Amino acid sequence: MTYHYDLISEPWVPCVTDDGRMEELGLRDALVQAHRFRELGGESPLVSAALYRLLLAVVHRVFGPEGRDAWAELWARKCWDAAALDAYFARWRHRFDLFDEDRPFFQASYPGAKPKSIISLVHHMASGNNPVLFDHHTETDGASLSPAEAARALVAAQSFGLGGLSGFPEKFTDGSCARGVLFLVVGDTLFETLMLNMPYRSKEDDPLGLEKPDMPCWEMDDPLNLDGGRPYGLQDRYTWLNRRVRLLGPDIGPSGPRVREMTWGPGLRLDEKAVTQ
Repeated sequence: MTYHYDLISEPWVPCVTDDGRMEELGLRDALVQAHRFRELGGESPLVSAALYRLLLAVVHRVFGPEGRDAWAELWARKCWDAAALDAYFARWRHRFDLFDEDRPFFQASYPGAKPKSIISLVHHMASGNNPVLFDHHTETDGASLSPAEAARALVAAQSFGLGGLSGFPEKFTDGSCARGVLFLVVGDTLFETLMLNMPYRSKEDDPLGLEKPDMPCWEMDDPLNLDGGRPYGLQDRYTWLNRRVRLLGPDIGPSGPRVREMTWGPGLRLDEKAVTQ
């Protein structure tokens, strides 16, 4: 039986309150209640940065302002329009299931890839020939992640995966954020931070020169069929599939569902001359 995990409603996005408490929410509630929270708080800075990029892809798609005045109107609201988010998520809900049989969220299969430990997906766990220093997991011992943890690791791996041998004719290449410095303008709330990092869509004022059609990967019919290694725009950059990852399972036990294995292989190759954001 297929296990489903709807990332729109299931709690997996870690949000930090003003007094330092952590609350995990689904994508919808994390955005609708963004004005209540101070920031995101993942297991590592890489996870937090990748989650910011994911949320930015959503709000840019739903609310992306056409100019300064439209941006100022959004800022004045001090929160996101729940009805607009609900309409968007209702349309694309089938693409936000972490274990969907046909189009699991942020995932794709690599032909011929064999199951391996989920440990390789997690940057702060030792795997392969990496030294066991602060972390003492090993591929022999294995590891397991809750669906929420697996979702966060998946998003981080797509942004920060490092190039190297893959065991296939194609090598792994660096993710869109792996070889640069990431800057985030921080506001007093999560809503303000997202707003301050969401440029308005104006050809005259946009220094990035975004091309059309620009959309997040979950809206694309085939997100891995892109030519030239250059993203179409910000939303494409934010959701660039650097790895073909497929989560397997999960196993259902006394402690709940646990993801232990995956398959993976190289994904999209980013042109070195492409601007990374």
